[in-house]
Amino acid sequence: MKVTKKALVSAVAAVLGLSCIYARDMKISFENELKSDIVSITKDGDESKTKATGIVDSAKVEFESDKIEATLELEFTVDQNDDDKGRVYWSDIDYGFVFHPVEMIALGWHAGLETEGSVLPIYDDNLESGELGSSGFTFQVTPVEGLRLAVSVPFGEGEENCNWTNNKDAADFNICFGAEYAMADRFVLGATLRNAIDEDNRSIGAFVSATPIENLKVNVGFTKAEAGDGFDDLSMSEAFGVEGKKLLNGYFEYSLDKISFAGEVLYSLDDKDGDYDFYGAVAAECSVTENIAASLEGKFLFDNSLDGLKPVAGGKLSAKYSINESNVISAGVKFETCDGNTYAAFPVAWTYSF
Repeated sequence: MKVTKKALVSAVAAVLGLSCIYARDMKISFENELKSDIVSITKDGDESKTKATGIVDSAKVEFESDKIEATLELEFTVDQNDDDKGRVYWSDIDYGFVFHPVEMIALGWHAGLETEGSVLPIYDDNLESGELGSSGFTFQVTPVEGLRLAVSVPFGEGEENCNWTNNKDAADFNICFGAEYAMADRFVLGATLRNAIDEDNRSIGAFVSATPIENLKVNVGFTKAEAGDGFDDLSMSEAFGVEGKKLLNGYFEYSLDKISFAGEVLYSLDDKDGDYDFYGAVAAECSVTENIAASLEGKFLFDNSLDGLKPVAGGKLSAKYSINESNVISAGVKFETCDGNTYAAFPVAWTYSF
């Protein structure tokens, strides 16, 4: 995301202003995570390299009341570039506001409003095709209980990110539609049509999130995106991903008293672009004691082409300790291998929340 000082100041001012107006019924939550991979150790052929990975600090604040929902996320990084030059920079800034003038209507600014079935929780993001809203303006109506209908006009900051209304030489006008229906806390059905007029960037998505039995959750979805969808940083090293014009996604999660299991997949039906076609991840977490939990995660990427990219396999083992309700620390090791080349790092994190 392109970040400017003007965008940051505007977002902060809007959040603070809204929080003051609705302070009486406002619920506020805050989370700050300070993390680092300490060092990365890579082996590429006969060459090995050890490099400090830097430090990342991310903060997220959420405001919620009967009238508004607002989120502000800020992240900065201290690290070195490829020439070993030290730097400090904003690595991510995101925000979103939703205003409910009446109960059945919601107005959204820079709010994606994704449908549940489009989320890959292990990766911790959702497919763009699963967003009912956009980075621009969204009008949402709830005509009956459980049903959301949305129309959105996407745009960004600056002329290069504008949505042209009458400039056919540049691009068609972009408009997005979305619908979601939740049935008795058991099923959530979502459908989207994004960039409906612009055939070069048009996408459709159909998604289902279900809780068929207690403690089991399942997400499935299909995306057809003319400009492509997916992610390029799904692996442990964040160097490999799956992208394509036709995608299938899936996720399941099952939890018991002290242990939970999860798995997710992203599969591209396009096998001509040279990217990986299949991504799979599995995760398990166990509560060892009231304050200590251990987790194990594995990730795999495959290319269906006969002479395509070599498979990628990686894993992560970590433990976290809850000092109290607000403070959690974690540490672990992650690794990855691809065609004889390897990658390893040692993630640690401290999370503060209230």
